Amino acid sequence: VSAALFVVINSMIAVWEMSLHVYSKHITSSFQQLKKRHEKDTFPPVFMFAHVPLAEALGLKYWSNVWILYSFFDESYADPKSYGFWIDSGNGFTTLIPGVV
Repeated sequence: VSAALFVVINSMIAVWEMSLHVYSKHITSSFQQLKKRHEKDTFPPVFMFAHVPLAEALGLKYWSNVWILYSFFDESYADPKSYGFWIDSGNGFTTLIPGVV
């Protein structure tokens, strides 16, 4: 049971990491816009509790919101030139298939 749970969670995170790469421009611009609207040490609402159509929730673009929010804790994820960006986006593409197999 614990191995199955690990595979499900790891697969979900790998998909999030792929969205980091695919939607890097969207993440960067959205983060910069949100950062201007929020005071220091405040954060935008957590997107996971919003009502969205199923088709949107199953898309990579929706899950790129994970990185917009996470960038409030570590801005390197909104910067495609950073080490953290490349390690995590690469991790998504290299671990999904071996993790599921």
